[in-house]
Amino acid sequence: MISRKETKRRCSSCGATTLLSLLLLLTRQSSTTIAFQTTLIPTKRRRPTTKTYPSLPSPLYQSSPTADTDWYRQRRYNDNDVKKRSRAQKQQEQQQKQQQQRILQKYNVPTTKEVLKFAVPAISVWLCVPLMAMMDTSAVGSMSGTVPLAALNPAIAVISYSSKLIAFLFSGTTAIMAAAVATEKRNPTTTPPNGTTAKALLGILQFSTLVGMGLGLFLMIFAKPLLLALIGGKTVDPTLLDAASKYVQIRALGMPAAAMLGSAQTACLAKGDTKLPLYVTLVAGIVNFFLNRLLIRHSHTWIGGTAGAAWATSTAQYLTVVWLIRWLYSRTKTTREMESTTTTTCTTTKGMLSGRNISWKEMVNLPTEAIAKGFAPFVVPVMTTQAGRSSASATIDHVVTSSLSTASMAANQIVTSIYYGLIPIVESLSLAAQSFVPSMTERKVNNERTTSPTQQEESRRDQSVAMRGLFKSFAKASGICGLILATIIGTLPLYVSVFTPDMAVRQIVTTVVPLIFLTSLKHGFFCASEGILLGQKDLRFLGAQYSVYTFLIPYILLQVKRAALEGTRSVNLASVWQIFVGYDFFRTMLMVLRIGWLNRRRSKDSQSVTTTYGTVGIDKS
Repeated sequence: MISRKETKRRCSSCGATTLLSLLLLLTRQSSTTIAFQTTLIPTKRRRPTTKTYPSLPSPLYQSSPTADTDWYRQRRYNDNDVKKRSRAQKQQEQQQKQQQQRILQKYNVPTTKEVLKFAVPAISVWLCVPLMAMMDTSAVGSMSGTVPLAALNPAIAVISYSSKLIAFLFSGTTAIMAAAVATEKRNPTTTPPNGTTAKALLGILQFSTLVGMGLGLFLMIFAKPLLLALIGGKTVDPTLLDAASKYVQIRALGMPAAAMLGSAQTACLAKGDTKLPLYVTLVAGIVNFFLNRLLIRHSHTWIGGTAGAAWATSTAQYLTVVWLIRWLYSRTKTTREMESTTTTTCTTTKGMLSGRNISWKEMVNLPTEAIAKGFAPFVVPVMTTQAGRSSASATIDHVVTSSLSTASMAANQIVTSIYYGLIPIVESLSLAAQSFVPSMTERKVNNERTTSPTQQEESRRDQSVAMRGLFKSFAKASGICGLILATIIGTLPLYVSVFTPDMAVRQIVTTVVPLIFLTSLKHGFFCASEGILLGQKDLRFLGAQYSVYTFLIPYILLQVKRAALEGTRSVNLASVWQIFVGYDFFRTMLMVLRIGWLNRRRSKDSQSVTTTYGTVGIDKS
């Protein structure tokens, strides 16, 4: 029997013998056979060792060394051409950025930081009246109860919407003061310091006093009819109507002071004084806070309750006017003049009227004809815009007061007082846009009067680039301001107890907060867009838009009121605010699209220059 070891040895020897025999067989083959076999197998070309390319025209491609070299040379040429094109594109993009920067500097386009630096002090112009209303709401709700708080809802609505009708004073003041400041800068040697601006400021205060007196007289006469129209007339509670009427009539006495304060704050901003508007709002707020605590608890119907809150607000406004007039007439400390070849611009309004004696009769005199003409272009468009904006809010107040419960009225007053009290955070963007945009459009008009057609087209092209830069700055500022506003309103359930101890009212407020949060988040874009359109004097579009809103939105809201009174559907405060949020988003989107369309039209107008000099932003040299 063969062992396992012997078997392995025999197998290995057989394998070696077989391999050796195969090698001998291969060596004995003839050379012709080898040549015949080699023709059947394609030969592999030797590739360059420097750089290889994986793809060839065909898998069985064979060519001469000359053709192969041309193919690789073409590939290397293409690579170099791509590198040259990418380098040229980078240079082109760099030239575009440099050209755009020169255009932005040429038109003095503000950055986001500069927009916010102007808008933050401008908050005080719009903040004074709603801040007073919010303080009145907090004081009355915590000291007097739910019924007086509900009475403030229509009363403050009448005051707020009436105050918006005199918003043309702020736009006109900005234009008049800007022209006066420009006159002083053009003639620094012949014009005395603050001479032109002081005369303009005095005329503005006189005109504002007359407008405020007219508005106050109108509110005192028509207080009850306006309240009845807002509340609903037939189902009104007599106690609620009486409390609301007292508030409106007493607040009407303070309208001249309110008009003077708003115009004076706007004039200070146009002059470059960003501190005084904040001081005015701070002084008025402090005085109103302490007077509310002193008067609201009084038992007399014409001194305590809603009447006490109205007396506190009106008194605070007049005391602030007295302080402001003394500030403007106070003499500043004289400083030693230094010899210099440069001129400096005074950015404080303290002592602007120091060359005159304080005379209260001078404040109620008729303004000059030039001042009246300065305000005239802004009366109709601004009043139309404000009326259109107020129609939806006024109808909401009407629907709530005429068809919902007293708790819903109180909750709506809390929500609206906070919303409209904090809206100046973004409303100031509209005033900032109205200050920056006209300088660009007026420069275009002046160029079209004095330059050739080719230069006019170039000016339009540059203006389109400048406006795009302006839109970007305001878009960033709008996002920042809107986020701040939405954050404050979104946390309302955490501090709603400051306004009322009633749990039913708190629950209703909590249901509405998400809707107010959404509309607050985008309200900055709406205000900035509206200001840009006003600055471009696109008044026809704004007038047509708000003319439609004035009738369409109230019609939709009145259908909600009808459904609530008939009981065909369940209606609450959130149902009403849902319609307002949808309307607010629609008008914002429409204004943004309008601005984009206007800028694209400018670009199309400058196509002839674009084809001559290339893409917008490329240096013509």
